[in-house]
Formats: sequence, C-alpha cells, structure tokens
Amino acid sequence: MNNSYHTLLAFFDRASEDSSDFINGNDHPFESSLIETDKIYSKLVQPCDAIDDNVCALAQMAFKRLGGVLRKAMKEQLPGGNFFQPTDEIREHTQLYHTTKFFNMFLEYLTPLFVTDQMPSPSLMMPFLMFAFNKTSEWLDTSNNGKRKNAN
Repeated sequence: MNNSYHTLLAFFDRASEDSSDFINGNDHPFESSLIETDKIYSKLVQPCDAIDDNVCALAQMAFKRLGGVLRKAMKEQLPGGNFFQPTDEIREHTQLYHTTKFFNMFLEYLTPLFVTDQMPSPSLMMPFLMFAFNKTSEWLDTSNNGKRKNAN
C-alpha cells in the first residue's frame, strides 16, 4: 500500500501543476490497464476548448488539496515516515491483527440506526452498543462453575 500511496501522491503533485493531460485522458494515477475504456470514457476525454481551461483550473485546485489530505493522512506511510519501509519487527507486530471483527461489529449494530434515523441520539445508540459489547454470558459459559455461582 505504501507504494500505491506514493504513486498517488506523485500523480496529485503532477496534476496540480498541469491537469490537462488528465482531463484529456493521457495521464492516470495508476497503470492504464486498470482503466475501463468505453463510450462514456471516450466522450469524457474528448477535447473541448470552451470549458477545458476552467475545468483544468478547478481540477488543479482539487488535486493540490487531495495531495495535502493524502500527505496529512498517510504521512507515516509516505517516504520519510516510520512505516514507509517497515522493519521485520513492525511486520511481525502487525501480523497479529488479521481481522476487523471489532469494526464490523460496530457496523452491524449501527448501520440500521443510520439508515432509519439520519442522526440517532446517543441515548438511542447506547443500548445497542451495550448489547454488542456485553459478552458476560459467553464468558460465564466458558468459565468454571465457581465463577458462575459467584456471579449469581
């Protein structure tokens, strides 16, 4: 991923100086084999002198800002950051985290709230989160009988 971030940042820097190649379909952030060219793409990349100057100016501003956001968000993964060329120790440490069960649990319980109510109140979200994190019964089921008797 670090190389992808670096490649994307190089593209943002290049396009923030001159975005006309991107607007005309000649410059891409990644290899062109990933781009699906169809009739819509062909229409989008046709030159149009009437609007291309304005579009290029807006695109350059957007690319400059996107480059800044990427630099700020991924500064540790870009050249000069701690994780751009991770050591074996860092690689070994990160091997421990294979799953996103914790994050998926949040999504599982909170997504219905956001779908039905644009901004659920914290008092409405709290019972759902308490239910999601309440693993007491599972812990007691796997524990010996002494702990279960003490819990009751």
